[in-house]
Amino acid sequence: MRFIDLVRSRSSCRSFSERKVSRSALSAVMDAGRLAPSANNAQPWRFLAVDADPYLSGVIESTHVMGMNRFTDTVPSFIVLCEHKPRLAPTVASHLHRRDYVSYDLGIAADHMMLCARTLNLDTCLIGWFSEKKVKQTLHLPPSVIPRLLLAIGYADGSEPARSKKRMSLQEVSRFYPED
Repeated sequence: MRFIDLVRSRSSCRSFSERKVSRSALSAVMDAGRLAPSANNAQPWRFLAVDADPYLSGVIESTHVMGMNRFTDTVPSFIVLCEHKPRLAPTVASHLHRRDYVSYDLGIAADHMMLCARTLNLDTCLIGWFSEKKVKQTLHLPPSVIPRLLLAIGYADGSEPARSKKRMSLQEVSRFYPED
């Protein structure tokens, strides 16, 4: 598959079947995240696969903030992308440049994971609206590990029609220097 076809085929699934995802597939997806680039090679992440109760139901419950994300009730697994306190050099660089490199790094890792999942015929939905406190309690996370993103991962149940991507045109979002 050409890369552009892979990118075009990935979408945010909100209608999952209850079919289980193999742990080997979850490992492959996390490995793709592990291989993502990071600022100063800090690798400020930890990836936690959750695929069984009581952990799975706790993570699902964490997504039900203000009535949101009810589609997660049938998600068979999640990968929790956590910030792990980076070494000193990346922390100093973030402060000096006033940039949150950890968030950039986690976003890149998430993208690698979603694209890898797609190559395995898995569907995903990246979730940023959840109760961090509930996830920390459910997974018994230490203070140094902060859940930042949830990646719902599984198989679409087929009830959602394929949606076309509604994106601005390339001309609206890009330009060349010097201009012609």
